[in-house]
Amino acid sequence: QDFINKYEKEKISSYIELIWGLPEETLESFKSGVLKIIEMNYHNYLDVHLMMVLPNAPISNPGFLEKYQIKVTHAQPRFSHRSNPKKLVDDLVGFVTATKTCNRTQWIEGHQFRWLIIFGHYLGPLQYIARGLNKVYNISFTEFYLSLFEFCKKNSTTFIGTEYNNIISNLDLILKNKRHWGDIIDGVGDINWEVDEATCIRLTKKKDLFYKEIKNFILKNFNLYDDLIFLDEIFSYQKLRLHDPNTNYPFEVEMSSNIHDVIYNDEKIKSIKSKYIINGENFNGNLYEWAKKILWFGRRTASYKTKIKALINKKDNYVDEVFKIDSTLANQGYKQS
Repeated sequence: QDFINKYEKEKISSYIELIWGLPEETLESFKSGVLKIIEMNYHNYLDVHLMMVLPNAPISNPGFLEKYQIKVTHAQPRFSHRSNPKKLVDDLVGFVTATKTCNRTQWIEGHQFRWLIIFGHYLGPLQYIARGLNKVYNISFTEFYLSLFEFCKKNSTTFIGTEYNNIISNLDLILKNKRHWGDIIDGVGDINWEVDEATCIRLTKKKDLFYKEIKNFILKNFNLYDDLIFLDEIFSYQKLRLHDPNTNYPFEVEMSSNIHDVIYNDEKIKSIKSKYIINGENFNGNLYEWAKKILWFGRRTASYKTKIKALINKKDNYVDEVFKIDSTLANQGYKQS
């Protein structure tokens, strides 16, 4: 927390890397650890690597493997964004898929939880929904993401449920060394994308369906039927702040609340006419260039977030006013007049 606060104060963009499959880690401690980072209000970028057994590392020692009852599965090297990804190689890598504190089924569930958190929160499609629910309705990030994770498992016909099941099916083939890691998407380069990136790419064509399903999940799970006005504002803000390859930037938008300042400046939510300028790089529908620059090259600097600038109403004459924005945008060189 101290490091996060220091970097934020100094406007230094940062990212966090974790490893899933470490000896003595449990599924619950892994989930708890990841969610604790989000609860610290760290929203830039987090990655989770899969534990591998590498030559000359202590974990490859037979005594170490025996002590922690480590089970190793040999599969293709976990390289993403490589050409000709369907071609399988002979030089396999050993992945830790079970230990004395985590069986194989739990390891797979951890793999899926990793996907949900990176796709949803740290590549952006759910981040502002989660942050808005936290600020407006006092719903913790932990409660939101754990509930949504269960929703993914039980609702296979939804967009997010279909993604969940496809990733599990592919993982089964990967662990049998019958498939490469990641996903290939027709028309978006002849490379394999990380599974979280691939979900984001497919989402660009199914946003309306996705957000309708997520809204229904929230309404039913958190019983917010009597408070739809601000929930709609949260969803509107989420869509504005998620960079879209088909949108022409910049554009002006009017909202019916101060949701931006609620999320960033801890104001209380209220109904108020608010105008913003939303800006971002234009890709004119080129999914490959967008995914390469925003999801691949830009993931560690939160390039999925659009830039936002507020216009304040002074007797119906709107004028520019600088709003406090997150350090990520500041580090990307966004200058406000």
